[in-house]
Amino acid sequence: MTPPRRRAPCAAFVVVAAAAAVFAGGQAAPDAEARRLFDEGRFAEAGAAYAALADGPGGRDVDAEYGAALCAARAGRPAEAAWRLRRALRLAPGDAEARAALSEVEERLGVGAASPEPAAALEDVLARVSFGDWMLAAALGQTLGFAGLFFARRRGVRRVALVVAALGGLAAVRTVQARFFPLAPRATVLADDGLPVVARAGDEARRERVAAGEEVRVLTRRGDGALVAARGGRLAVASAAALGLHD
Repeated sequence: MTPPRRRAPCAAFVVVAAAAAVFAGGQAAPDAEARRLFDEGRFAEAGAAYAALADGPGGRDVDAEYGAALCAARAGRPAEAAWRLRRALRLAPGDAEARAALSEVEERLGVGAASPEPAAALEDVLARVSFGDWMLAAALGQTLGFAGLFFARRRGVRRVALVVAALGGLAAVRTVQARFFPLAPRATVLADDGLPVVARAGDEARRERVAAGEEVRVLTRRGDGALVAARGGRLAVASAAALGLHD
């Protein structure tokens, strides 16, 4: 789909005029209704329209995710806005505007990312490579690398072959990790009152809350419940409705 023009300062999340500027320009057929609803100030309905586009049969769409996030922010649902922006960054880890907008929303919520941005961005990039592609990269790297080590006579070529073989080995490790030891999926806490947790400091235990909009790791899921890990190693049990998965 032709994306809505949303390349505006991320202050659009807090200033109505800037928010309207995000949707300036000609309308594209798939999102025309969502734009019209937004222009009329019907942010909840516009957000639902953008969400339908973001999760449509054509696959996830980064600009529709961004539009849904903007509508959620204007409708007074910053936790949902953070969730949509993180989903957008899963699709486009290098989107500086989406990351800046997420930082602004997180500041409003008083939360931060569960992992450092560079590590999270690298994880997002790696996650977009399929299992089959990792297997192919591992096989090619190992084959070309070891062939160069065995048959090349020039020292420079052998060094390049060694590097290629090492990269193939890393791809093989990533293949095994993705197949047998997948990373715990990330999610955003959507419940307005957050999640209750019990944090321990030595022999003392104190009750805390994982704030709405905070990013967590989903360790296990069973039925409608999930065990999640927040920053600082805090564990909480959440219902499926209280979480928004990023994948």
